[in-house]
Amino acid sequence: MTILKRAFFLFLLLSTLPGIGFGQQTKKKYYFLRIQDNQKWGLRTFGAARKIVLPCEYDRLDDWYNGFAILGKNGKFGMIDSNAQIVIPLKYTEISEFHSGLARIRDENGKYGYINPSAQFVIQPMYDHASEFFEKETNREIQTASIELNGKKGLISMEGKTIIPAEMDEIGEFKDGMALCKKNGKYGYLDLTGQWIIQPQFAKIMPFDKGMAHATLDGNKWGLIDPRGHFILEAHYEIIRDFVEGIAAISEDGKWGFANMAGQVVVAPQYLEVREFVEGFAAVKYAEKTYKGKAEGQLKDLVSKKEMNTVGWGFVDKIGTQVAGPFFQDVHNYKNGIAIVIVKGGAVGYLNRRGEFKKN
Repeated sequence: MTILKRAFFLFLLLSTLPGIGFGQQTKKKYYFLRIQDNQKWGLRTFGAARKIVLPCEYDRLDDWYNGFAILGKNGKFGMIDSNAQIVIPLKYTEISEFHSGLARIRDENGKYGYINPSAQFVIQPMYDHASEFFEKETNREIQTASIELNGKKGLISMEGKTIIPAEMDEIGEFKDGMALCKKNGKYGYLDLTGQWIIQPQFAKIMPFDKGMAHATLDGNKWGLIDPRGHFILEAHYEIIRDFVEGIAAISEDGKWGFANMAGQVVVAPQYLEVREFVEGFAAVKYAEKTYKGKAEGQLKDLVSKKEMNTVGWGFVDKIGTQVAGPFFQDVHNYKNGIAIVIVKGGAVGYLNRRGEFKKN
């Protein structure tokens, strides 16, 4: 045998740790050095003895995971155990690591199934494609894998039980007992029994957050739905931003306003631009002639009549009360009860929480 050209990754096999290797335990820890010769992989023992336990004839040799390592040769894959013994024959065209006791394989016919550490089929290879099993998020949820047949997708359990039939265009992971699915071009949510919680009727649904989700029926106008699919906020808006301080900016016909988490429009869309609420106030850019008021105090001498009629920034509170504006070329968000502002004429000052301007 030629001199070994390279040695890679000293790896300590954790064969004695409880829970590793699905119940397989040994009393001795094994140390192996992964080696390479002529671009082929093998294993030898670590130390002066340097005993070859796997000759350098494999195209692929992964690190150990859950007590097993994937081994590949001539396009066929299997696994070795913590003793470097081949326990899964090298006969599969694809194989994954073991997760919760199952490894996904693809056979010579291109079909996917799942085997256990004893190389026995738990789920026969019958699918055109399949994912590894998704980890459950809570004790109430089950682990599932996405499968595909004839271009349609479904979900199965680790026992091979059909949770969702392979009738979906798209399918997601379960979260809070629901999976986002697309059927016949429309999105809805299915539960763990395969029943529709939210009927597939939406052109798009965004992920749920704080008990609600952005949804659109036609792909253009958005609203907010609850976990039963009922609209909290009707789908009238081109854009609905995320909630900040319990308020979300909404855009309708190019104008901006605000809605609360109860689905109530607290500030009707009327502004050219808006920013998120900070300390109870949001900066808004007024359209011309939409602001009723006049410059007072120090502002009276800083804003000309001509400038008064130009577009400018101000602030509103969470019930839509106009706090200040539109006398400002730009504004900064409130911080510790103070907002730095630039007057249209160029002067710099600040606003207090009552909207009163003081020159800097």
